[in-house]
Amino acid sequence: MMWIVLTVAVLVCGLLLCCVYVLSNKICSLKRQVRELNEKIGIANCFPEYSRVYLNDAPVGKGRQIRIRCGLYNKASRLIPFMAPGMSVSVYVSNIVEEHLKRHGELLKNELECFLYKDSLWKN
Repeated sequence: MMWIVLTVAVLVCGLLLCCVYVLSNKICSLKRQVRELNEKIGIANCFPEYSRVYLNDAPVGKGRQIRIRCGLYNKASRLIPFMAPGMSVSVYVSNIVEEHLKRHGELLKNELECFLYKDSLWKN
């Protein structure tokens, strides 16, 4: 009687392992299809200018540590894998800051010069 129970248990375990194997292969196939679809219709193709500016995966190299709000980090860390797989949040934030300084650098420079000039007038 015991051998019947063991035989049934082995058959059930074998069936379960077979199901796990089939499901695992199906999941891998679906992940590959999602990755291929992201490459075809991903943000890089929909917004090439955005991709060129902000999703440029240039290494940050030796840099400084900064803090950003937890909510912003969480949003960025969830979005980046879909927009630019393999890119880090620090590279994304560096790209944003770099573009901001390029766009507004002249204005910031002028404001700084005015501030320094005004400050130097009072020192004499």
